[in-house]
Amino acid sequence: MVFQNIPKGQAFRVVLTSQVAFTTTTSYDIPPRNQSDIDAGSGLISKDGGAFQPLTNTGVFIAKGAFYVELTTNEMDADRIDIVYTGPTQKFTTMATILTSSGSQSGSGGLALTDTVTDILNAPDENPTVGDVLSFIYQYFRKRRKRKEWSLRRHLERG
Repeated sequence: MVFQNIPKGQAFRVVLTSQVAFTTTTSYDIPPRNQSDIDAGSGLISKDGGAFQPLTNTGVFIAKGAFYVELTTNEMDADRIDIVYTGPTQKFTTMATILTSSGSQSGSGGLALTDTVTDILNAPDENPTVGDVLSFIYQYFRKRRKRKEWSLRRHLERG
């Protein structure tokens, strides 16, 4: 998982999902299954290719197979940040790379829901905003879900 153009030197919440190799004997109970799976695990961080060090904060459970870690401003003070989080007895391992950019994402450098999206094809409106595009994506997946073509649960279980 790669995150790009994240503000350098600012605290950041990175969401991590675990990937497991399924076999015919593997259940769909994807770890981490609860907070104790995360607490028993260990997170490491490497800044700009340096040696891996323990993360300051422990991950926080969101749902089966997903959790987040709050990175401190000190941990975010690098151009490239690599995170590796391993569960107890290696039940799961997840990795992320964060590529930072200088400057703040707020103000003129940020992205607002009212900003116009350029170069988008087949949009109902000539100048859709970021909010319009997000709404369209939501409606698309909602319609597919009603037709039982897609579900978040199946997506998380099957990847």
